[in-house]
Amino acid sequence: MNFRSRYIPKESVEVKHPEELGVAYVYRIKDRAYGVIAYGGKRSRADFHFSYKTVEQAHDKIENWFSNLQARRELMLTRRAESFAPHIFKVGDIVTNSWGYDQTNVDWYRVVRTSRRFVWLQDICCETEETGFMSGQSAPAIDTSSEDPSKWGFKDAKGEISQHKASGSYVSMRHGCGSKWDGQKRYTSWYA
Repeated sequence: MNFRSRYIPKESVEVKHPEELGVAYVYRIKDRAYGVIAYGGKRSRADFHFSYKTVEQAHDKIENWFSNLQARRELMLTRRAESFAPHIFKVGDIVTNSWGYDQTNVDWYRVVRTSRRFVWLQDICCETEETGFMSGQSAPAIDTSSEDPSKWGFKDAKGEISQHKASGSYVSMRHGCGSKWDGQKRYTSWYA
């Protein structure tokens, strides 16, 4: 592998992020401007390399860059925590996934098994009511006469049970993200 080393200008002043998320080097350019080259993390390629008329402008840019590095780090930590959060699904719950580009497809599933980080889903049939031109409302084909969801009667579609990563109230799907059904019909559209 070919590793590049960082370019550090001669006689530059090093400015480090307090939590070592990045480092910037400020240097003088022929008595008329200040140059700044900055590296995030352990990268050898510079995040930016600009020149400024005053040293104050250079330090403002560095402070803004530091705050952006901090915000990105916090966002990554939040997303990581959400990704590892336990899911809320239990056997018998219904999951819906709405997806598509030029038409709106709605898929329905029932949860048949759960673990700490995964759910296993079985496709279920749906009932579609046409309410407009090539569009309508979709709902799962279930018998909800019992108050206990585990005793609802499902009409399974042909297809194998599939395993999906789940976090919070969402399930990773092939097309987007599925969510726990709230009991409402979903808009759907199609071509002839």
